[in-house]
Amino acid sequence: MKRYTAQAAAVSVMLTAGLVGCSTAPEAGAEGSGTLYVTTNAGVNAAWIDLVIPEFEKLHPNIDVIQDAIDPTTLQSTAAQLYASSSAPDVGFLQTSMAAYATLIDAGALTELNDVWEISGLTDAVQPNVVASWSVDDNHYGIAYNQVWAPVIYYNKALFEQAGITAPDGRVASSSEWLDLIGKLKDAGLQPLAIGGGEFPALHIAGALLQASSTGTNPYSDYLTNTLAGSTTPALYSSGPFLDAMTTIDEWNELGVFAKGTPSMTEGQSVSLFSAGGAAMLSNGSWAVQSAAKDSPDLDFGWFLYPMSDTGTETTFLTYVGDGMVIPKTAKNPIAAKLFLEYLAGVDGQALLVSTGSIPIRGDLPASTFDAFDAQTAEMIKAMSTLGGADIWSPDPTVNTAVTAAFSQILIGEKTPQQVGDEVQAIVDSLR
Repeated sequence: MKRYTAQAAAVSVMLTAGLVGCSTAPEAGAEGSGTLYVTTNAGVNAAWIDLVIPEFEKLHPNIDVIQDAIDPTTLQSTAAQLYASSSAPDVGFLQTSMAAYATLIDAGALTELNDVWEISGLTDAVQPNVVASWSVDDNHYGIAYNQVWAPVIYYNKALFEQAGITAPDGRVASSSEWLDLIGKLKDAGLQPLAIGGGEFPALHIAGALLQASSTGTNPYSDYLTNTLAGSTTPALYSSGPFLDAMTTIDEWNELGVFAKGTPSMTEGQSVSLFSAGGAAMLSNGSWAVQSAAKDSPDLDFGWFLYPMSDTGTETTFLTYVGDGMVIPKTAKNPIAAKLFLEYLAGVDGQALLVSTGSIPIRGDLPASTFDAFDAQTAEMIKAMSTLGGADIWSPDPTVNTAVTAAFSQILIGEKTPQQVGDEVQAIVDSLR
């Protein structure tokens, strides 16, 4: 494992002093050779690159890869300045959700990578929403490499059998089927749905119901961008799909869908409640599978997607695909950098990602690649090709905070769905 810790320290000092751009950048060798400097997010991303480096260097013996793993919080605050400087690495970790991503795009500081997507086969190996997420004016300035999704409904098979319920196949077909399911669980004396209502899962359920309530004239896609400054999409929050989603949450609360204590429940508490058999279902993300299995190794559980609404809109996996790698325009070894990204995005690089516990972005990997995953995750990955995927709803942080809080406020009767819709609309209007 190679790291340029000394250089990272030097960069940190320069950033603090406001002197980025004044140092001598590392020298690069000829095309397809020389030293390649890679900046990564400390943690899983860095662990993956540690596995990639020796395999990549076998294929390209004239390239020497040196990795620098930076603390995520530090990289969040310094990426925009670092990647635009003359001291930029050849390859760097970036997220589409980081403010630095838009800043660097606007500054023309990132290399266009359409050729990397094509050569690696990434374009044809991912869901359409992944391509769109990393596309700016039909150009790609980074490669996506992993994914998570939320929310999914996990169910306890034994408790469903006890209540005489046949689990939905893939997704709940209608609101009436969902409410019938809830009624049977309640009749059996069971708490239906555990969800961390006091934390981010509250935003995830809002996003799922927003998608379910969307129509052709009020598409879900409008809500992915309409909190951005300058947005002209007509989607509203004081009426239409968002208000319908808030109203559904209110109605579900009245019908006893949510477990006791949901307004203040944390994500961890909801997983524990489900794992202990205290609730028949859990609303959470793909990462919750491991937590539930760890809490209760003998728990037999399955999964399905949120119900379609009366609009007939089919819910899909709402995926976060914003983790990626970029090449700064000031990279000193761009040829080697593109070769490295082609490997990361390719089948071999993606297969190495699995051993870190991350879920690859490609949908064309051999089935055996996923043997390391639990059965539920493997099933969901396979089902994506038929059930589809869309970007997870991740609005402006101000809207995010307001909607997360609104979930509990509706449940305890502090606010009505219309009040929430009006307040969020006012926030969006101020942002735009």
